[in-house]
Amino acid sequence: MSARVSHCYGDLRRLETDLFFQKRQLEHVVGSQQFVTIEEHKGEVQSKVSGACKERQKKKFDALLARQNSPQKHDDRHVVNLSSKQLTGPQVSALSKGLNFAPTPKCVPKALIVASVEAAITQSKANENLATKARMGVIGALSRARLPPRNILPTKMKAVRELARDKDVIILPADKGRSTVVMDHSDYSSKMRALLSDHDTYQPVAKDPTSGLERRMNSVLWSLRQKSLLSDGTYRRLRSSAGGVPRLYGLPKIHKPDVPLRPIVSFVLSPTYELSKFLASLLSPCVGLTDHHVKNSGQFARFITSQTLADTDVLVSFDVVSLFTRVPTARALQVSRDRLENDPTLAERTCLSVDNICDLLSLCLDATYLTFEGKVYRQIHGTAMGSPVSVVVANLVMEDIEQKALSTFHTPPRFWRRYVDDTCTALPLDVVDSLHQHLNSVDPSIQFTVEKENGGQLPFLDILLSRESDGSISTSVYRKATHTDQYLNFQSHHPVAHKRAVVRTLMCRAEGLSSSAVSRVAEEKHVVEALQRNGYPKGFIHKQTCPRTDQASQKDNETRANLTLPYISGLSESIRRILSPLSIQVSFRPLKTLKQVLVHPKDPVPASRRKGVVYSIPCAECPRTYIGQTGRSLDLRLQEHRRALKNADVAASAVAEHLFEAGHRFDLSKASVIDSHPHTQTRCLLESWHIQHHQAPLNRERGPLPGLYATMLSD
Repeated sequence: MSARVSHCYGDLRRLETDLFFQKRQLEHVVGSQQFVTIEEHKGEVQSKVSGACKERQKKKFDALLARQNSPQKHDDRHVVNLSSKQLTGPQVSALSKGLNFAPTPKCVPKALIVASVEAAITQSKANENLATKARMGVIGALSRARLPPRNILPTKMKAVRELARDKDVIILPADKGRSTVVMDHSDYSSKMRALLSDHDTYQPVAKDPTSGLERRMNSVLWSLRQKSLLSDGTYRRLRSSAGGVPRLYGLPKIHKPDVPLRPIVSFVLSPTYELSKFLASLLSPCVGLTDHHVKNSGQFARFITSQTLADTDVLVSFDVVSLFTRVPTARALQVSRDRLENDPTLAERTCLSVDNICDLLSLCLDATYLTFEGKVYRQIHGTAMGSPVSVVVANLVMEDIEQKALSTFHTPPRFWRRYVDDTCTALPLDVVDSLHQHLNSVDPSIQFTVEKENGGQLPFLDILLSRESDGSISTSVYRKATHTDQYLNFQSHHPVAHKRAVVRTLMCRAEGLSSSAVSRVAEEKHVVEALQRNGYPKGFIHKQTCPRTDQASQKDNETRANLTLPYISGLSESIRRILSPLSIQVSFRPLKTLKQVLVHPKDPVPASRRKGVVYSIPCAECPRTYIGQTGRSLDLRLQEHRRALKNADVAASAVAEHLFEAGHRFDLSKASVIDSHPHTQTRCLLESWHIQHHQAPLNRERGPLPGLYATMLSD
């Protein structure tokens, strides 16, 4: 019932009360004859109120229907259609919500929630009474769970599914600005092939080098494990089996003519991915120890407002051309070695020597292979794009180059601040070109571009620097021409905390990067208007700008387990309350976004090459099915089943046992992936869920999932 209808009924009840007391008074004065007249008057009033209420409701519904059927206006910057396909209104409307928009889920992922919760309860090591109470609470919450109302019209979801099925187009996020770009798949492929045809940067490879690289890396890791320089857990985490070639894709630069593509490499499948993350953690403490390093734009804004320029000074920024493909590997290794040898805290982080670390680092930096459309290429120069350690190493090389350049230049700049490959400085106008040439002479591989202030202003990072008449520098928020002001849509099925974070981040940015009250007020006004265009109510925005206590500092320091759950409105918050007595830190993520549905630029990974999966092998002659899990690729696990079947190894495989006892055949090509999870414990619980849910499993054991959840398995 709407608020207006409730209000009308309230008016009617108050009117009836007034009429009742008036009737009693009139009966006392003139008798019952007058009472009949009042009753008739009361009926007339009720009829008028009811009619007015119905009329208001009808007008309201008519307005809503007209709004739904009328063509909606969208910002043309949000959706850029470069394809030959004419997008329909619902398709444009759906894409305009942004690729991070999460539709409300169609079902509650009970298996994933139960497995994740049980893994967190086990990790928390809570006493059995508390754990049992929490399990029962989660079961109750899941049994009462109801799906939230839809946040996107069925016509728009149908349009999304049509786009996902259309193989002639490819949907990508723009390189900058959050626009959604629709391209012809043929156009995208031709541009990527043209990029790879640059033989000065990429070279085709006849044979996939992954297996050889994997063997070398595993051999080095095993040697270190044998010398007790790596723990068992670290060794198992770093070694690789059935790794893949990193996958190349491109993001369109819609702000440039002909819309070129920026090459991006997904390194997750690489055999050296985990090793690269490990080495990055060892080298990261060596980065940013110079006075020239900038952590973020807020730190730079605080620094720059304390500087004063001379009349002869100009603001200048230097930028490196294609840093990661130009970093010399030999120099990167030498700089890393020097920093590690001079790091007194290295022994606190690892038992590995500097030589051990550099040997492993050499393996990672030389793994510059990538694949596109099934063909393998090698990046000739620079470090491996997409590798976590490449960012750290590139920072170290930039620190080394700037140190040598500044120490040998005849006119030191007034200041020098750098964020990765972007540098801001101030120096006399007549020495800008000579400093530019000097920087380019330090290492021929690392070349810089230069940008001078224009009209007393210079953009750097997301800050606009402005020279004042007294030589001081003021700052304000800077947005590139490609910026679309598109943020997380308020209707998206995200936790409200995520939406609060959007508002607070933008407001803190307005305050931290604006040096004057005028620029801060203007930026806050811009943020409010932009957020309202993204569906945020004005009251919600202003609530988030109020001062708040630091919640993070008030959290229980004894939190022993972290849990990330797929977000289901109402249910997720309930589970968090249930688990709070166990000191489990619960966070949420959207179950599926439009990006996960629509954006697939990378070469697909075959199901047989996927890792961290729960799989099923059906018997060819009866309804029984074997359900298993593996952290390696499904191919490797099926090879073990194949050997067990061939050798009738009953102890090694329940599949072989069924073959031996019943004489039934198995077609391992029918094996399929039914679930997946990167963490072993959660994956084992998912396997247990599916075993207990199946009507006729072949497994010898039901798995680690507690029997309390059995009541839910029939849902």
